[in-house]
Amino acid sequence: MKVIFKVLILVFFIFSTHQLSFSSLPPEVYEQVKKDFSPLSGLLIGIEDRELIIDKGLVQGVKNKDIFTVYKRGKKIVHPETQKTLGYLKEPVAKIEVVRTDENFAMAKVIYQKEPLTVPMPITRYADLKILVIVEHTNPNENLFLTLKNNLPDCTIIFDPNLRFSQITPEYLLAEKFDLLFVEEENTIKVYNSKLDLIRYYGGLSYSKVSTSTYLRPSQTKVEPKPLGETQPSLIGKTKGEVVQAEFTDIDNDGIQEMIYFNSQGLFIVKLKGGLLAYYKPSSGKIVNFSVGPNGWIALNVYDDRVGMKSEILHYTNQGLNPVITNINLILNFVDYTARGIKDTLLGQTFDPETFFGKEVFILKRENNQLIYAHKLNLFEGYQNIGTSFVDFDQDGQPEILTYLDDGRLGVYKNNQLQWTSPYAIAQHFYEVRLIKGKKGQEVVKKVILPFVSPLVQYANGKTFVFFASTEFPLNTVKKELKYLPLDSATSQIFVLGFEGNYYYRNLTSAQRGFITGIGYDNSLLYFTVVRGKYPVDTETELYSLILGRSSF
Repeated sequence: MKVIFKVLILVFFIFSTHQLSFSSLPPEVYEQVKKDFSPLSGLLIGIEDRELIIDKGLVQGVKNKDIFTVYKRGKKIVHPETQKTLGYLKEPVAKIEVVRTDENFAMAKVIYQKEPLTVPMPITRYADLKILVIVEHTNPNENLFLTLKNNLPDCTIIFDPNLRFSQITPEYLLAEKFDLLFVEEENTIKVYNSKLDLIRYYGGLSYSKVSTSTYLRPSQTKVEPKPLGETQPSLIGKTKGEVVQAEFTDIDNDGIQEMIYFNSQGLFIVKLKGGLLAYYKPSSGKIVNFSVGPNGWIALNVYDDRVGMKSEILHYTNQGLNPVITNINLILNFVDYTARGIKDTLLGQTFDPETFFGKEVFILKRENNQLIYAHKLNLFEGYQNIGTSFVDFDQDGQPEILTYLDDGRLGVYKNNQLQWTSPYAIAQHFYEVRLIKGKKGQEVVKKVILPFVSPLVQYANGKTFVFFASTEFPLNTVKKELKYLPLDSATSQIFVLGFEGNYYYRNLTSAQRGFITGIGYDNSLLYFTVVRGKYPVDTETELYSLILGRSSF
């Protein structure tokens, strides 16, 4: 009776000293958290190389990044009077994280282990973990803490109302032995692992204004932005759906630039102040990206997972877009090879079924509607013929190569030597093409290819300037886990890159919600497209213009 009384006193004390404030998050968000973070028992049934096989999969609600605790049989519990064995204590010996899921099983990797693992061993999802909960909005409450406390009775849940996300580092989580971090914001709940990788995202869309200061150069000296004399971007048009990649050019030679873009429906040419000029859809495969050459020529890269590249050379006339050469097993790109301001050289890179980008790159010529290998180029290892430009930054007549690196940074090569890189990855996208190998159920993603925003090169006053887009998408690491991608969670800016003895760059625009997917320039007007909404279910693309005099460069 005394024990019951003490419990009642404790419960009353908790509810009388903590006022539960109402969260702006709807109840279904907490229900989804409860569903995803619920205990689930199973078995470790196999060990293949360095991966573990568990007997629970998609059907049982297992997701990538789920954490299971592995147990061994501990001390036997014997009834002191009957001497019957009542069971065994469970002793945790490892923690494993799911990396791939199938219908009724999943593959996992070890993230903590203190004893060798054998088969079979019992496992439980979200048990014997230490979890930290913090609140980032102005009215902190314990709703999330209580939800987790009730749902995960075998975990240690710590709620710290005074701690902020900016104060947390992986080293802190490791030192305090936290396995998971839950961050409740005004409209979202974000879940991070002990390495501060975002693994779950719940709720509506939130946007925190980011700093518009320039990045740091590799020397870590700050670049002070120069006055640009710019006006605010003006919205000049919008359309339902997403523009995956856009380029601007006067393809019909009427003195007015058109916008060329593609999405899942095909390739489009539209007048900026008018209607549709042309439309084309490949017979099979998925569009990777495109590049625009001279006199109405377009190189369209198309990937078919059954055969590889099925790229095409298209030509625009008054009758529309016509495929002139098809089924090209190369990755194509029109470039300004001699830095004369015209993209009149077609490069072709071989396709590698294991790595996508092959080792050989050729200058191509068109003869009798066939492509001829005119000259093999000697380029640096890792060259990628998508989004790459030839630019004469230092005006010495020998163009540098501006390209995206494997890690998403922008880099400048001269004489096949890397001269400059952006210190952070700037290339992120909601659209991707995947090179996948392996039998069904054993597929491995070998390469993810993005339709990079082609940098825009301008020559003025004896100098070279390049406009490029930088995008930050905090949900990039968990894209596969989301039913749709909240594109408004991304922030994008346009920067200008130049050279004055050293490479420098600065921001031209403030941060924009969404993904910038195309940049153009004509008569002191900078054009750019911004995609927002929920991809792929409900998106909208807006077209903006910005007045920039050449002195602004």
